[in-house]
Amino acid sequence: MKYKLIFLFAISIFIQLFLISCRGEEVGGSTYFLDNQSAYDLTSKSWGIEVIVNSGEKLEIGGAASFGGNPGLVGQLVLYRDSLGTEIVAYEQIPVVESLWLVDVIDDSQYGSIYYTLIVTDAMIK
Repeated sequence: MKYKLIFLFAISIFIQLFLISCRGEEVGGSTYFLDNQSAYDLTSKSWGIEVIVNSGEKLEIGGAASFGGNPGLVGQLVLYRDSLGTEIVAYEQIPVVESLWLVDVIDDSQYGSIYYTLIVTDAMIK
């Protein structure tokens, strides 16, 4: 799982650099993390990738890039958990609510890079 995450991160960086070189414009990037402080292993299938975040782990679960500015926090988040061998919805944000996420500005240039982290606890799980 760790290698899959590193591979996805490397591909993300490569794509951003490739797009910058092709268009000659700056790209802003947002990276989304899930800090799973619940007692459940959670699966995110949002933003085009499937990531399992074990209880007590913090992992990247998606991201977005945009020419000419930072895209911010976009889309929707649905987290799943296992219940007796069946995958059920454990948590939803449709659409995502930025005020529920921690925001860490990595690069505060005009385009910049921002990390968003959602901390999920047992009280939030269905």
